[in-house]
Amino acid sequence: MGDIDIKENDKTLSLLNQNLTQITINKQSCNRSLQITNFNASKNSIKQMIGISIFHNLRVLNLSHNQIQKIEGLTNLKQLCALILNNNQIKLIQGLEKCLELNTLVLSNNQIINVQGISHLNKLEKLQLSHNQIEDLENCICMNLEQLNVNNNKIQEIPKFFSQMTKLKRLDIGKNDIKDPQQMIVLRDLKLIHLNIAGNPCSDKAIQIAIKFPRIRFINNLAAEKVLEQHLSKVPQKIREKTEKVQKKISQPMVSYDLEQEQEAVIIKKPKRSQIVKVEKNKQIDKKQKQRIKNINLDQETKIEKW
Repeated sequence: MGDIDIKENDKTLSLLNQNLTQITINKQSCNRSLQITNFNASKNSIKQMIGISIFHNLRVLNLSHNQIQKIEGLTNLKQLCALILNNNQIKLIQGLEKCLELNTLVLSNNQIINVQGISHLNKLEKLQLSHNQIEDLENCICMNLEQLNVNNNKIQEIPKFFSQMTKLKRLDIGKNDIKDPQQMIVLRDLKLIHLNIAGNPCSDKAIQIAIKFPRIRFINNLAAEKVLEQHLSKVPQKIREKTEKVQKKISQPMVSYDLEQEQEAVIIKKPKRSQIVKVEKNKQIDKKQKQRIKNINLDQETKIEKW
């Protein structure tokens, strides 16, 4: 048992690793509870947390690595930003409906079957639910989630409305019971960078779909390029050789022809219009001169004859 003593001006209350089984708060400390914003009582043997509701201004609550089966009083923690309850014995989490400032929720390594009251938490970005007993993800849909870890549960299906979580960048859904690889298509238009699907019955075929996601960089904790190499190495040698030949042909630069240059090389250049006009004028002048010479010659001949 631990008796909480909050000193004046304290904002952080730490009871880390003190072999506590229960926590009680004395009257004097109750009056100072409003000043506490960070409460850490992790790595104890606490089975029940009573009186947490008096910490109205609490922003971070860490009760991880205890023996808690049920937690109450969360509805009063309206300023709570991070709730860390991993490695306990919790089966059902309730009372989060009014925790509208919640950004991070860590519930991994418990016995949780269902999560309630989080779908409308618009500031929730990080949700850790790995190593539980979850079968259905319908209540885990939050529009602004960026990171979701549901590794090692009993999930069989990815809900279609997962496609609405357009901000999701990291998804760990490994070690579940997803059999149909086509369910990966639901994730195609998301902003996924990291995706873990290892340990599912459809894992190998799902990789073939996931590798085509436009922003994907890591699949099953490996770089996407490495995953693609491993996948291609499983393709039969003959098919791989044919693929390489096609890729080489595609990669060869195409010969392009400049039609204008080709026409210039074949067609004799025509003289400019001005040059043609000059030539024609010169020809006309030559004709006139020749005619004058003929006329002069004729005159001379007639004179000689008369003479």
